[in-house]
Amino acid sequence: MTEKWSVYYDPKEKVIVADLTGLALSEPILRKMAAEVVQLAKSLSEKVFMISCWKVVKIDDNFGKYFPELTAELLRYTRGIVRYEATEVLTRANIRTQTVKHHHQNTQSHIYATREEALAAIRKLEKEQL
Repeated sequence: MTEKWSVYYDPKEKVIVADLTGLALSEPILRKMAAEVVQLAKSLSEKVFMISCWKVVKIDDNFGKYFPELTAELLRYTRGIVRYEATEVLTRANIRTQTVKHHHQNTQSHIYATREEALAAIRKLEKEQL
């Protein structure tokens, strides 16, 4: 497990990318990562979607206490959040549960198997939001 992540803007896909691969996720780590996303989103001329990789991400016992608040914060600065490769069953189940419980994105957790599927979902959401 690691405590490194990356956040950047992909100009080709016009999305903010947050790669959480291999993180041992805790509140301080997710707060720092979310702050980076918000700072980047504020620097862009328009709102864009955020795509995040959750491959082999392990969550802590307090995930349900901080995830909803940080998701709401990210949704203020992005058009939406789409996730992919949430390979850990507990992590994937908690993302879905918290998204539905707190009515984020019309209770849609938007978790896809691959980056390509996630990007295709973003293109569809972009058309729906026009």
